[in-house]
Amino acid sequence: MKDREKLKIEDESLNLDILKSGGELSLYIQDIIKYPILTYEEEKSEMIKYKVYGSEEAREKLINCNLRLVISVAKKHIRRNQTTISIKDLVQEGNIGLINAIEKFDLNKDTRLSTYAVPWIKQRIKRYINTNLRYIRIPDWMANLRERFLEYQENYIKKNQTEPSDQQYLDYLHITKE
Repeated sequence: MKDREKLKIEDESLNLDILKSGGELSLYIQDIIKYPILTYEEEKSEMIKYKVYGSEEAREKLINCNLRLVISVAKKHIRRNQTTISIKDLVQEGNIGLINAIEKFDLNKDTRLSTYAVPWIKQRIKRYINTNLRYIRIPDWMANLRERFLEYQENYIKKNQTEPSDQQYLDYLHITKE
């Protein structure tokens, strides 16, 4: 029940600023709001219908009922990166990540689809940002390493009020000096 309340709060904050701005994205949000947030049991039932019986209706329902999740993740990446990339592009890439997550979801896992889908959505969005934001494309593994480096640096400075040594960076990132 707490998950539903949290999603409702996120929905309200998500929708207010985007709906005020108008445009295509606000129409998109108004369209997807009509799809309910599925409970764990409903989600499991729809996933069984899709995975076991091949129901395309169940697949569509799973996609449509999780589109708010994609917008929520995309919105966080817009704030974090302050990019010139539009949120519509990030939502589109996130939707592809959601579809991939539904295709790869394992029924034997005792987890919600939304929990499983978030890393897939983030991966697609980060890859899109990495590919389209820079003049020189950095390989994904290196962009991920850079992100981990900056996160470690930020946390270390907050905790110790000083910059970590080179060796501490190397130890944390599990790489050698060479």
